[in-house]
Amino acid sequence: MSVAVIDKPIRSTHDEFKGKMNYYKVGDHQTSAHFHGLACASILAGKTCGVASGSKLYYFATPDSKDRQEYYMEAIDKIIDVNKSLSKNEKIRIVSISDGVSKRGKYFDKWQQTIKRANSSGLTVVYSNLLYDRKFTWGGCDPSKDRNNPLNYELSKYLNERKISKSNIIVPGDFRTTAGNSSDSTYVYWGEGGFSWAIPYVTGLAALAWQVNPNLTFNQILNKLIETKTTTSEGRYIINPEKFINSIS
Repeated sequence: MSVAVIDKPIRSTHDEFKGKMNYYKVGDHQTSAHFHGLACASILAGKTCGVASGSKLYYFATPDSKDRQEYYMEAIDKIIDVNKSLSKNEKIRIVSISDGVSKRGKYFDKWQQTIKRANSSGLTVVYSNLLYDRKFTWGGCDPSKDRNNPLNYELSKYLNERKISKSNIIVPGDFRTTAGNSSDSTYVYWGEGGFSWAIPYVTGLAALAWQVNPNLTFNQILNKLIETKTTTSEGRYIINPEKFINSIS
């Protein structure tokens, strides 16, 4: 199965992706390699850091500009076009974009049309608005504790003053290791991540779920994630990947 990331340019030759990444440039004005997209790609489908480590990865590098949403839409259309040349089992099924599109912004209507085109072609696009609307947030497990125990996860300290409802569901986004841009073998440990790290995590879980049951809709997958959530020691909710995958049939 294939997955995709749309983000800023990265070091595409990194060991984390060797033999499994197809890299495309979108737009004329490319910037230097950026940490953001590299971290997102690592969490989605990196060989050692990835949730869906067995997936083939397509990366679409877009300029780091104020009009970045316009390039996102161009990249989505490019993915639709790329899929036309791929066999059924190799097609890109899901795209991770660790960014949002303002409902009051100039691109929103065009964005909605682009998403409809993507969905009509069998492509799911995961971006911040989509997960925020379903009450997902992010946090992490302090490295001194057992990360396999959901009781040990906490809401990100970055969110402490934002009055995040206890009905929101934590996705692991802090205390993560990803590929780094300084060399092909460099890795970076992030004590503080962000919602940008949570989006490829959920995208990766969807990719795993489709390996079990390819007939699920993405909405059904989100519902399963919500249904299988568990509770932390603070009384907050957190996704439970093992319980989630075991619930797929």
